[in-house]
Amino acid sequence: ITIIGNKEIAWRWAALGTGLWAIEEAIWTIVRLRGISGTEWLTDIFYFAGAAVWLIALHLMPYRLLPGRNMLFGLPVAVFLLWILAQSSRSLSLNFPIVETLLFFYSIPAIEAAFQGRVSEGRILWGFGFFVRALSSGLYAWLSPQGGTEILFYWLSFMSYSFILIGSWLELRRSQRTLWMAA
Repeated sequence: ITIIGNKEIAWRWAALGTGLWAIEEAIWTIVRLRGISGTEWLTDIFYFAGAAVWLIALHLMPYRLLPGRNMLFGLPVAVFLLWILAQSSRSLSLNFPIVETLLFFYSIPAIEAAFQGRVSEGRILWGFGFFVRALSSGLYAWLSPQGGTEILFYWLSFMSYSFILIGSWLELRRSQRTLWMAA
C-alpha cells in the first residue's frame, strides 16, 4: 500500500516540530545552567508538542509503504529498543522513551519507501535520528540514577538532531542519488 501525501505540508509540520524541540532544548539548557527548579512542565509542553507535530508530519509524508522484508534486518534493533524500555520503571514514569519509540516505529513506513527507491535515502538518516533519540531517552531513563553520565546523553541528543537535519536536507534537495551522501 502506498500512501501519497502532500510533501510541502508535511515538511512544514516537520519544521514546526523540530522548532518546538529546539525551544524545549534551549529552555532545558537555560534551566540547567541557572539551577532553576520547578519548570519541568514548560519543557515538557514543548517536547510533547514537538513530538505530536512530528507525528502529524510523518503521517502526511508522501510515499509511505508498509514494511517489507527489508525491515526484518531492523527487527533486532526494535527488540533491543523495547528491551531497554522494559529495563527501567522510569521509562514509564518519564514517558519520553515511550514517545520517542513510538515516533521511531511510526517513521518505519517512510523509511521503507526510501529502501525501495521511491524517495530520497535521506529518510533513512532521519529515521535513524528518531532511533537514536529513542535510544538516548531509554538509556537516560535506565542510567540516570548514576551520576556523571550526562555528557553521553548530550552527545546522543546532538547526534540525533544532526541525523534528522542532514536527512531532511538530503530529502529536500529533491535528488534521488543521495545514498553515498547519506552513508
